[in-house]
Amino acid sequence: MSIATLLPDGKIELPEEIRHFLHLQVGSQLSFTITQDQVVVQAVQLPVQSLKGMLKRPDAKTVSIEEMNEAIIQGALGTQE
Repeated sequence: MSIATLLPDGKIELPEEIRHFLHLQVGSQLSFTITQDQVVVQAVQLPVQSLKGMLKRPDAKTVSIEEMNEAIIQGALGTQE
């Protein structure tokens, strides 16, 4: 369990492991949601760099924007080539 400290000016000092887990940097924003018996804290924005490689598959084929647009059109029309 990690414990944060409330400072006199109302700011919260988050433990390092929480900052690391949420990929927080100076200026990062957090959202707070109150439920019946808890407060949920989430990072609002993750640095784009942290998303690199998240969905990469070794067998994934690279496609062009034109190919993506064509696939969208074919899907909307319910046809496939």
